[in-house]
Amino acid sequence: MASISEIANKEKLLENLNKPSNLIINNDDSYTLRVRGGDGADKKSTDPVGLSRSILHVLRKNQDGWVNVQCVGAKSVFIASIAFQMAASEIERYSRSVRLVNTQWTYAAEIGGKPAKGICMRIFAIPELHAR
Repeated sequence: MASISEIANKEKLLENLNKPSNLIINNDDSYTLRVRGGDGADKKSTDPVGLSRSILHVLRKNQDGWVNVQCVGAKSVFIASIAFQMAASEIERYSRSVRLVNTQWTYAAEIGGKPAKGICMRIFAIPELHAR
C-alpha cells in the first residue's frame, strides 16, 4: 500500500503533466485559452483533444467555474467548438450533476498586423438543475 506522501507526489506529477500549454496568464484574466487555426506551413493548429483537456483543467482550477477560449478565424472557431463538445461529453460521462454551457461574443483582434474579428467563448460549469 502506498503512503500518503507517495500518492501526493504522484498527483503533483500528474498535475504538472496535465497543465495546459496554451494557457495565457495576464493581469486581467488568468483563465484564458487561445486557439490557433494554423497556417499550414509554420504554425500548427491547436489540437482539439488537448484543448478539451485544458478546458477541464482550468475549470477544475478556477473556483468560479468558468474559462475563456479566444479564437480568430473560422478554423479556430471550429476547433474550439469540437473541444467544447468533447469536454462537455467528458463531464457528462463522470458527473451527472454538472453541465457545460457557453456564451460567445466578438472582440477586436489582429492577425499579421491586420485587424480581424475574434470570438471569445466563456465556458461555465453549472449544476444540471439550472441547465434545463
